[in-house]
Amino acid sequence: VKIAVTAVKNEITARKNLFAAILMCGILSALCKNIASLCENRQIADLGFYFIYLLLSVFLLQAFEDAAGIVKEGLDSLIAFLNVALPAYYLSVGVSVGGSTANGFYQLSMLAIYAVQYVLIYFLLPVSCVYMFFSVLSGISKDDRLDGILKLLHKLNTYVITACMAFIGGLGAVQSLLSPVADGISYGTA
Repeated sequence: VKIAVTAVKNEITARKNLFAAILMCGILSALCKNIASLCENRQIADLGFYFIYLLLSVFLLQAFEDAAGIVKEGLDSLIAFLNVALPAYYLSVGVSVGGSTANGFYQLSMLAIYAVQYVLIYFLLPVSCVYMFFSVLSGISKDDRLDGILKLLHKLNTYVITACMAFIGGLGAVQSLLSPVADGISYGTA
């Protein structure tokens, strides 16, 4: 619990400048809106809106990029953990169930985990960044020009995540179906 509290405090401290910049953008926006309401020309107000919107967008996209970097580091750490934990797990499975099943499933699961990691890091994270960028851009225009591509990217993200989960979950189901037969064949009882 202390580690989690310390990590949260460190993140808040690291993001203090971002929070201050967002707060200053909000104050600047309110100030510009009140000053622009004094003028008859709406072009000044629109220009101020676009300037502040783009400034705020830069801050938030930078924060999103930082978050994507943290996700990439987390996935890399998870893979490093699995590289250490899976051999020990499958060694115990090999002793309790059978060596051929454990060896085959170990190789298959490592291949599946690397494939899913590759898809998540090199496909899904960039697609999520593009989705975030287009979401920010769609807020500038008053009409929904980017609505179609946003829906497409959202569906693509959803389908890829669902496919990865089904792939990993289905791998366990296939292993549980085939392990008794494979071990029976290897022991000559089937």
